[in-house]
Amino acid sequence: MFWRHVEADRRAAYVHMSGKLKSAAAKANGKGIAFNNFKQFSERNVWTTIGLLAHEHAHNMGYHHNDGAPWGIQKAVLTCARKAHKYTTYDLAEAALKEFTVQS
Repeated sequence: MFWRHVEADRRAAYVHMSGKLKSAAAKANGKGIAFNNFKQFSERNVWTTIGLLAHEHAHNMGYHHNDGAPWGIQKAVLTCARKAHKYTTYDLAEAALKEFTVQS
């Protein structure tokens, strides 16, 4: 049910830096996500930041830690990020053109 909700969600969230988060790395407020300004984005690991963004966006969608959903989506994003180099892309238009040329 959670994954269907994530796939169907078309909500956007603003992102900003804040010094008011104390020790939290980021916090969702329902409309946006505030990252702690103890590190600028250029100093952060891109993959953990994307995972954290996904975690907080799950909170903006109404999920709480009790649901396990924010942690699950953060873990899924990090897993996908580690395997992101293991994919092959195909130019479908070129493949269709080759097939058409061979048959003609």
